[in-house]
Amino acid sequence: MKEIFGELFELTDIQGVLYYSFEGKLEFDDMSLIPEKIEKDWEKLLNDRFDFKPLLTYFENIQDVEFFFENRRIYIKKISTGFIVVLLGNFLPIGVVRLNCELIAPSLENIKKSKGLGWFFKKKR
Repeated sequence: MKEIFGELFELTDIQGVLYYSFEGKLEFDDMSLIPEKIEKDWEKLLNDRFDFKPLLTYFENIQDVEFFFENRRIYIKKISTGFIVVLLGNFLPIGVVRLNCELIAPSLENIKKSKGLGWFFKKKR
């Protein structure tokens, strides 16, 4: 799954990406680009004060949302298979992040469709 998010990680100021299913299951997370000096801040924010599971249930009618903090932002994009959560600094324009998330969405949809044994039981025509 890391290959799918590769282009997003190539952008400057991206610090991490999480992908949640609609059920609230964390399907992917990579916060490897968080600078060490603020890693503890992100960890505290995400673990102590920011539980995404209940928050995502409120996004039924919202396509995307951006949260601003003192030195960082969180961008959440709803796609047909779940939610992409992007952790980023203050310098990257959100339009660039939004466009990349929209380009990633079809790849995530293909992964969801191909999981399981459905391919095994399909009739050949």
